[in-house]
Amino acid sequence: MLRRSLRLRAGPQNVTDRIKKAQSSFEKWYPKEGGEFLGNFLAGHNLFITDVPKRFDKNHARHFSLVESLTMTPLFALSMVHYFSVFCQYPTRSALIPPMMTELSKKSEIQKEWLLVLQEKAPMDAIPWRVGMLFHQILLFPVWLMAAAAAPQLMHATMAHVNHILHTKYDCISQSGPKFVQANVAPCEFARDFHERQLRIPTDFGAAIILLFLVYMCV
Repeated sequence: MLRRSLRLRAGPQNVTDRIKKAQSSFEKWYPKEGGEFLGNFLAGHNLFITDVPKRFDKNHARHFSLVESLTMTPLFALSMVHYFSVFCQYPTRSALIPPMMTELSKKSEIQKEWLLVLQEKAPMDAIPWRVGMLFHQILLFPVWLMAAAAAPQLMHATMAHVNHILHTKYDCISQSGPKFVQANVAPCEFARDFHERQLRIPTDFGAAIILLFLVYMCV
């Protein structure tokens, strides 16, 4: 009877400990480690280059154009989510929109520069490349919009790690690169710090429901 009583007492305690352990593991992974995983997927790869670039090379234009293209879409989706929050649970999210629009503007500008480098290097490939970049953004936009609506913390963690990677890569080639590369090193660092400060913002369920419904209706 005594052993049975001890087991009954220990049982709920073990369950509680397991729940706390699982919660602690999840909090460690989400959103920071989850964002690092997605950030590595978007910007940490070495497509079209052999390794982390050490100096500027026009042959790297495809790589940087792809990375900027892949990371513009989640950023734009996240800015839309915060815009809808102005009308829902968190009107103060309006303060997050200007820095994100500045970041998006910088990405658009440097994307244009990489496309010009690619056009100069391989004129025949420039048009198909632009079409491909546009197509994958249209294709992935609903996915990123749903992710940003449901988990803005994860998207901010992703963009923080993306900017960390881009800051490292651009810094490596800035000394031998054109002015547009040098001009993008500091903005990447600023954007990284900005997104890192947003890792604990709560999900706006009102905005999430509206956006998920819109995606469902359009798709």
